[in-house]
Amino acid sequence: MVRLQLLSPTQTGLIAKWHFPLETQPERRFDAGEVAAFAMIVPGQDQAAAEMNPRGMVPPAFTRARLMPEEYEIGRPHHWVLAATEAGT
Repeated sequence: MVRLQLLSPTQTGLIAKWHFPLETQPERRFDAGEVAAFAMIVPGQDQAAAEMNPRGMVPPAFTRARLMPEEYEIGRPHHWVLAATEAGT
């Protein structure tokens, strides 16, 4: 059973519980600690992969930039709609 808990905008807690059937426990080679240790490798690998792309969590600060000529064309309809809604038409 796995439970994810949001701790903050940039942190998530993970609680994992393993439930083993009673028939597996008497086996000599069965070690719940080994199983749990192996199972923790996967979340560690997932975390490492997620850390490679942290920009989705917190966007970088905006810096002023120039628009390309075609970007002005994209913006014109937006300005028209804003002007029309502000004018109440």
